Amino acid sequence: MFKLIAKYLKRYKGELIVFTTMLFMSISASFLIPKILGEYIDSFAKGTTINKYIIYLFITVVLIESISAYFTKYLRTKISNRITLDIIKDLTSHILKLPISFFKTKDVMYLSSRVNGDSFNLADFSTRVISEVVVSLISLLVSYVYIFAIDFNIGFRLVLLIPLYITIYKLLEKSLFDRSFKQKEGINKAMAVMNNQYLNIKYTKINNWYRAFEENLKIKTDEAQSTFEKYAKILFAFNGIDTLIKRLGILVLIAYSGSLVLRDMLTIGEFTIIIAYFNISFNSLTGLIEFSKFYQDAKVSYFRVKELLETTHEKNGEAIMDGVDEITLKNLTFGYDKGPKLLNGLNYTFNKGKVYCIKGKNGAGKSTLLELITGIDSCYEGDIFYNKENLRNINLYKLRSKVIGYVEQNPNIVEGNLLYNLTLGVEMEKINYIKEVCEKLSVDKILPKGYEDNITPNNVNLSGGEKQKIIIARALGKDGDIIIMDEPTSALDLKSKEKLKAMLSNIKKDKIIILITHDNSLEDICDEIFTLV
Repeated sequence: MFKLIAKYLKRYKGELIVFTTMLFMSISASFLIPKILGEYIDSFAKGTTINKYIIYLFITVVLIESISAYFTKYLRTKISNRITLDIIKDLTSHILKLPISFFKTKDVMYLSSRVNGDSFNLADFSTRVISEVVVSLISLLVSYVYIFAIDFNIGFRLVLLIPLYITIYKLLEKSLFDRSFKQKEGINKAMAVMNNQYLNIKYTKINNWYRAFEENLKIKTDEAQSTFEKYAKILFAFNGIDTLIKRLGILVLIAYSGSLVLRDMLTIGEFTIIIAYFNISFNSLTGLIEFSKFYQDAKVSYFRVKELLETTHEKNGEAIMDGVDEITLKNLTFGYDKGPKLLNGLNYTFNKGKVYCIKGKNGAGKSTLLELITGIDSCYEGDIFYNKENLRNINLYKLRSKVIGYVEQNPNIVEGNLLYNLTLGVEMEKINYIKEVCEKLSVDKILPKGYEDNITPNNVNLSGGEKQKIIIARALGKDGDIIIMDEPTSALDLKSKEKLKAMLSNIKKDKIIILITHDNSLEDICDEIFTLV
């Protein structure tokens, strides 16, 4: 875990140096204050004149403590937040390249909540290592040195508290980890249910799913609350023990130190210093135990982050395909776990210069076939060849970004302006060609301000047909050798359908065009109809 944390801390060496410097200034000032106050009190007890030097020194030290404490808290928050965002970015980048089968077993809202929460915990822990462990250890050491210097017997008795605290922590350690893990999972699942309900608000209203969703959310939040309560029982069990030990300790210390004052073996100022340093040392011990609880929490987050990072990326070959003349399926077989084969021993060749229409009843595997051809799902038997190169050996990322233009069945429009959506993942030198395609489909006139107009969250300022036109323009504007369209006319009006048919007919000589459609009018431009049974 510390290796992972160190990797991110190294990115902010400059801020860490300033942070550590301010931290030590703050610690040093906080240790000087009790000593200055002790001398101040002793000057009263001795009946001597108040030394103005002590007052000036006290004010100076307090100012240093206040200023350094401000910068310490600010820099800690700044570094922690940056590391949180860095971990989120790195995790997201990794997760996006995981196999599609991974996402079929994970709720994306649960995954998002998990990534955000665990990233924050690890980042917060990384700065706590410096700001709390270092401070507590130094505070403990220095306060014991001061107390031992004043009275050895008092210092020796305080040292006996250390094994007591270690024993308490060891008794709680395993329970803290187990219950922290369950608590995090419970909260993530409850958040996932809530977020999914937000995403489905339109269908919730149309179908009056309020009660059903409320019941589901209640079940998940009740489960989350139950796991939290079990975690809290362990988390705060130490607090009660800690308070009891501290109160009894201060009582014994006052009684013992007071007796020394009465016997003139200890000055009132020294008595005050001992009480102050006792509180510092006790708070340091408490801080270390508190940190150990955060350590168990961070350990859970690290375990969950590590689990994601160790999930193997989807397979991606090295062969680069600059042009594709044919796609060949050889004995292609695919089926879901414990289910019948959806595709069984499929053999077919798609050649450049032709438009293909894939037909078949619902559930025959049409959309699945497209996912296999594009390498989105690699869990198949048999082979797929691009020209003579096996798909398993091809660099899929470059293939999809340059060669394949894909129109999905459910249009996916991201937030941002229209031009950003059209050029997403496309080489910028093709922007003029993209705009030509847009003009033919009237995509440039969809929004009042044209290409620079923003698409609102959840695409509420776009109709179904407008969204479909955008993704068609995006796919055709890529100008790759392969165009794959899944129900491309389902939301288009008649005029737009005719425009699309004309465009496909004009460009087909240089393309392999594969369509899935229930629109019989598209069959007019198809050279071959391939039926799945």
